[in-house]
Order: sequence, then structure tokens, then C-alpha cells
Amino acid sequence: MPFENRLGEEGQGYKIALSNLEGGRIGIGAQAVGIARAALEAAIDYARQRESFGVPISEHQAVAFRLADMATELEAARQLVLYAARSKTVVNQACNKHQWPN
Repeated sequence: MPFENRLGEEGQGYKIALSNLEGGRIGIGAQAVGIARAALEAAIDYARQRESFGVPISEHQAVAFRLADMATELEAARQLVLYAARSKTVVNQACNKHQWPN
């Protein structure tokens, strides 16, 4: 390949190719969080509609605690995805600022 057609340093192609996968991995994490959120909302709706012993099962302590745990873990996963996306943005901005000519 002619030198003027290269996008990076010689021998760095594998590293560049892997760095492109990072955004995709963050996107997959975001999709998983979205699916989990929909599942939690469906579980909450079901727990409010389903009755046991004359009351919605969402009012039973064990069910409420389980739903609360699910919501807590979902929020932790959401924050982790946001942190990863923010970190990638900051790193990309720093790299673009210092490595690539305008």
C-alpha cells in the first residue's frame, strides 16, 4: 500500500482495528440495558396486576425486594455504559487533538 494511503503508523493496523470495536461493545451494552429496562417494566406491570391472597404481588415484601434489586442492578449497568461511552469520547477527543492534523 502506498505510504500516502495509510491511516496510521506502520504495524499499528491491528491496534487500530481493535480500537474500532470499542464503540460497538459500548453499543451492545446499551442495547442490553434497554432490553433489561423493558423486562423490568414488564415485571413491575405484571406484579401490579397479578394478585395473591387478595392483594397485588407487588405488595408482598419478597417480590418488592426482588424488583428493587433488579432496578438497582439495572441502574448500575446503565451508569457503567454511560461511563464507558464518556471515557471513549474523552480519549477520542484527546487523540484527535494531539495526533491528527487539522
